[in-house]
Amino acid sequence: MVPESVLSATTGAVKLSYWLVRRGAWVVATTAALAFLPALIEQQRLEAEEFDLARKKQMMFGEGAVSTPHSMGLPLGRN
Repeated sequence: MVPESVLSATTGAVKLSYWLVRRGAWVVATTAALAFLPALIEQQRLEAEEFDLARKKQMMFGEGAVSTPHSMGLPLGRN
């Protein structure tokens, strides 16, 4: 059999490694969320603003007066 001291040391090393991996994954995920979510939210806000402006111009000046949201690079089908 394996000596108790070796078994205990191995178990402790495995538990420590598992804890470090979990903690590292949490830190990376949290940092990524805090770094990128504000930029993504701002991008979505700006796209919605551009879409609304194009829709208002289209309503005011007609179909051919402004470029369509699709030609502006905006997705179709948004309400």
